Amino acid sequence: MVVFFTAAPMLQRHIEENASAGRGTMIQASLPWNEKVRLADLRMLGVLDTPAEERFDRLTRITQRYFSAPIVLISLIDTYRQWFKSRQGLDATETGRDISFCGHAILQDRIFIVENALHDIRFSDNPLVTGSPGIRFYAGMPLKGPSGYNIGTLCVIDRQPRQFSLLDQAMLQDMAALVETELNAIDLAELRRQRDHEFDLLQAIMESMRSTLSVRDVQGRYLFVNSEYETVHQRQRSDLLGKTAFDLFEPTFAQASHDADRQVIASGATLQSQSTIEQSDGIHTYQVIRTPLFRKNREIYGVCVVSTDITERLLSEKKFRESEELLLSVMNSTDSLIAVRDVHSRFLFVNRRYEELLQISHQSFAGKSLEEVYPADLAERTRFDDLAVLQSGQSSVKEAIFSLPDGDRYFHTVRSPLFDQSRQIYGLCIVATDVTEIRLNEQALRASQDQLKSLNRQLVKSSAFQKAVLDVANFSIIATDTAGVIQLFSAGSENMLGYQANELIGKHTPAILHDPLEILNKSKQSSLELQQVVEPGFDAFVAKVRKGGYDEHEWAYLRKDGSRLPVMLSISALFDEAENVIGFLGIAYDLTAQKRVEKMKNEFVSTVSHELRTPLTSIRGSLGLLTSGKMMHLPPKVKELLEIANANCERLVRLINDILDIEKIESGNMKFDFHSHSMQELIALAVATTRSYADTYQVTYEVLVPDYPLMVLVDSDRVIQVMVNLLSNACKFSRPGNIVTLHLQEVESAIRLSVLDHGTGVPASFRAQIFQKFAQADSSDTRKKGGTGLGLSICKTIIEAHHGKIDFVSDPGVRTEFFFELPRIDLP
Repeated sequence: MVVFFTAAPMLQRHIEENASAGRGTMIQASLPWNEKVRLADLRMLGVLDTPAEERFDRLTRITQRYFSAPIVLISLIDTYRQWFKSRQGLDATETGRDISFCGHAILQDRIFIVENALHDIRFSDNPLVTGSPGIRFYAGMPLKGPSGYNIGTLCVIDRQPRQFSLLDQAMLQDMAALVETELNAIDLAELRRQRDHEFDLLQAIMESMRSTLSVRDVQGRYLFVNSEYETVHQRQRSDLLGKTAFDLFEPTFAQASHDADRQVIASGATLQSQSTIEQSDGIHTYQVIRTPLFRKNREIYGVCVVSTDITERLLSEKKFRESEELLLSVMNSTDSLIAVRDVHSRFLFVNRRYEELLQISHQSFAGKSLEEVYPADLAERTRFDDLAVLQSGQSSVKEAIFSLPDGDRYFHTVRSPLFDQSRQIYGLCIVATDVTEIRLNEQALRASQDQLKSLNRQLVKSSAFQKAVLDVANFSIIATDTAGVIQLFSAGSENMLGYQANELIGKHTPAILHDPLEILNKSKQSSLELQQVVEPGFDAFVAKVRKGGYDEHEWAYLRKDGSRLPVMLSISALFDEAENVIGFLGIAYDLTAQKRVEKMKNEFVSTVSHELRTPLTSIRGSLGLLTSGKMMHLPPKVKELLEIANANCERLVRLINDILDIEKIESGNMKFDFHSHSMQELIALAVATTRSYADTYQVTYEVLVPDYPLMVLVDSDRVIQVMVNLLSNACKFSRPGNIVTLHLQEVESAIRLSVLDHGTGVPASFRAQIFQKFAQADSSDTRKKGGTGLGLSICKTIIEAHHGKIDFVSDPGVRTEFFFELPRIDLP
């Protein structure tokens, strides 16, 4: 079949206009509607600009001989060019796409034929027709890439007009199919090279480990040891391989190692333990993890043993406990009252002075509400003061009078909010200092100095008072004009940062006080939040303020000496009498002491979690063996009690793992390995991971994703962890027979994944707490659904570390949607 089209009126006008203007009539091919994914499909092959290959040249030679054609090409259509993977009868390796015949051919799925280019208005003045190679005849069959898009053609070219029979067309289609097969085929040699590379990489990783690694078969014979194992045990690899521990080590050590291996092989489960090894510099303690090795048929063929020297860690933990005891001693030796309460004003800690003053023991305070400790009127006033700090997120200073057995006492009380790593308030710290003597002296002084009051009132209105406010040592106050140039630099700023005001005023913006990387991260965060581009620089500080709000953010100031100072910086606009913005004001206070307290608290939680993890793992393993019935036959009642204990142990292990994840996040030790991934691939992995969990709740999945890849730059393991948590929650709170839907879509410059269920939903009263640590809508001892209350808090931190956001909407009992958004990256 010959493919022609006639010049329609519009086309005819195009020809006439070009002719009258002295231009040619050549018509460029339009871009395919799917050009973006078509190019991605082409680049997925990795074949552009690669050397000639005989497998392709053989096909073009056969085609050339069959059609007796001077030129045969395998042409791939790139963005601005057509590049020839194989060519017969043509020296050029590529030409411009704008003059290509193949650019027209890929617009359809059938053969594109031009019998005489001189008689075709699309090509009659094409340089490839009027000049070299003098094309007259063209037949091109589109070639498809891995995803089915037209990426190029196998084309036959002649310098003489000719016709193309149905038999010719069938032959060209068959040859094009062979070319497609070769284009999409995996090179086995390359696959072997990749496998060898991966093996070498694995070998290098094992050899570079600071832990000892050994692999033994089910008879206990060594199959592999790394160099660290040789160093620790002072034996050469050649002396170890093929032998058992009984052949090499003293009987007690060998028997213990053999018994542990047999336990792993019998249970098919990982086993953790500790052991000690005497070395030249003393006795070292090792944490040992034994893991069974399975064949594809799930048959165990050996055990992998990884031993990590934890001697220094144990010493560090001991030092931490000693430091914690020292801190507690300091807090108990002060004359001030110190208390820590959670967001519900329940007591978490009080120091010894607090106990003595109220004559209540520490145990009586723990977990108690204000109403359970204080008289009703005092509890009401205190709760009101607590709530003001929790809602504002700002510290408060207040004096109050308390009636005590020895009379009324004045207390100077400072309330400070306590923030977690995600800037969520989880409680507050209260420090109350007895200032009764000071206040009584002040009252006596005021009674005899009435004139001083008048003078003080005048001072409040004077510029001297304003200067005193600006020169508060514990606060940095900096004002700029609208361009960001510093106009005011308080004495408090000089004290905190080491600069003199005359070094900065009129010369620099506040960017000189900040880490450029921190400014870049803030600009990215503001761009996502405001849905507009925020350039790194002064705009990163005031973009939100320009929108009519204020910006409060934790920063690290860079002092003049290069040291870093953690601060909470609040930025607001300055207005003239006509309400025009004339500049910006930044007020910062030092977070050093607060960070120190938070660090000690986090280290304490981490230590407790680590200390519990090992014994709980051992207990869980023992309970698992007992409940499995492999050890002995158990009476039903005993088995029921052991199963309850095993379930509780499993819950505690999950809690500790979540706490350790939180600790890693808050301490900055959670590492993220960012790579580009298709969200569709990550969703598939998360669905596969939770499929059996969904089956236990009789819930099915519905996955709605676009048919083209949506790419993100993420740590795949952490994002899958978020997906698994959201899917598990949706299944857990759904009714049997319900469907949980995953919906992936583009939202402006981001990608949103929604998880929808029709379960019980989230009460409106619980919305503000849902992403906080240990938050559960039903926190009673009799709640039906398990969980640690940490999962969503971890999810929020992971998503925000990816410069994304997470939220939800819920109509309880009808529909609940949890979703997160991540920045989209474009395919190259």
